[in-house]
Amino acid sequence: MIDKEKVVDLSHRILRRGENFPFHSDYIGNRSSEDWYVMSNIFIGSHVGTHVEVPRHHVRDGLDCLHYPLENLVGDCVTLDCSGKEVDEPITLEEVMRYKALIREGDIIFLWTGFDRYHRTDRWRDYRYIAEDAMEWLISFHPKAIGVDAFGIEIPGENTGEPNHMRCFDRNIAVVEALDNLEQIKNTRTTVFMLILPMEGVDACPVRAIAVKE
Repeated sequence: MIDKEKVVDLSHRILRRGENFPFHSDYIGNRSSEDWYVMSNIFIGSHVGTHVEVPRHHVRDGLDCLHYPLENLVGDCVTLDCSGKEVDEPITLEEVMRYKALIREGDIIFLWTGFDRYHRTDRWRDYRYIAEDAMEWLISFHPKAIGVDAFGIEIPGENTGEPNHMRCFDRNIAVVEALDNLEQIKNTRTTVFMLILPMEGVDACPVRAIAVKE
């Protein structure tokens, strides 16, 4: 039995109003007070809330949500404290190298920046990006996935080609964005579950991600 005190919810709630990507739901069925029986029609964007992005997001023939390996989204995770800077400041190689002794080959790697506090606000697009040499160093551990608690990981500016995403997708590493509550598991190791729906042709999927503390 898993101790509920060790389970940390890493996903933002998905609300019927106020999401930054499309989300709508409507009931169909009998809604009378005497015979309540309903089902929901749901229209939802693939990047709503906490979500996992797979290679199809940037690679025409990349793996979609149906074919992406489920085992890459479950496993040992380490969360690095990368907080304390402002928007558009880089997460540097020096910052992540402080955790060399904590990261293991094949980990899921999360970066806590503190920018989850801006989710569903007018600053929801603000984030710290990962410097390219820092990303290369993290990828050298062959992680299953790399995630952050903000809207993105990418180099700011136009026409960058999103090199951080491409570095991950070229190696079939999933990218996880808009995580929540990473402060509760910073600088430590956990077991993480973030299961996507097996949807054909889809580039990303909202998830209920959880961490189980050791």
